[in-house]
Amino acid sequence: MEQLRNDLSANPPLPGSFNATRGALCVLKFTDGLWYRAKVERIEGKKAHVLYMDYGNKQVVPLSSLSALPAGYRNQPPQAQEYFLACIIPPDDEDWLKDAFALFCQEVMGKTLLLNAEYRITGQSYVSLLNSEDKTDITRKMIAEGLARVDKRKDRRLSKLVGEYCSAKGEARKNRVGMWVYGDSTSDMATEFGFKK
Repeated sequence: MEQLRNDLSANPPLPGSFNATRGALCVLKFTDGLWYRAKVERIEGKKAHVLYMDYGNKQVVPLSSLSALPAGYRNQPPQAQEYFLACIIPPDDEDWLKDAFALFCQEVMGKTLLLNAEYRITGQSYVSLLNSEDKTDITRKMIAEGLARVDKRKDRRLSKLVGEYCSAKGEARKNRVGMWVYGDSTSDMATEFGFKK
């Protein structure tokens, strides 16, 4: 990043010279005023949805803020990798989803984690995450707090993991926490009260 910024300071890109297309690699200045590599995910009118390749965050920016990525930086792999939590189904309810996200952030931000790749589906990696200090499984904790459900995958290799997660779900239901506060949220509930089938 330091070298990229030095190169762009010595030879700044011409404003408006970049023709943004979906999937194009580019550079742009973030709110901190520094240059970052990005990938255009989609374009809507005069705005671009970009993914910062080396950090993983996303932003909607004006097309005019995008510049061409210098050739020497195109082949360097992104430093941020996208992963999905294995054997978990996020809550349908928006409030529970916000709570799940808050708990996830609390458990991972600023902490060293152990990542284990569990399986892949259509090129996407599904992982389990453990706190490196106390070996707490982040997904299990979310399920035990009633903030996620278990994706009961049939792969024999995942049976132990799915079993642990089902046990956590049982704890959440017994303790009536999170989405289980009113009992079994997966049974038939009245749609007139806003429940989805």
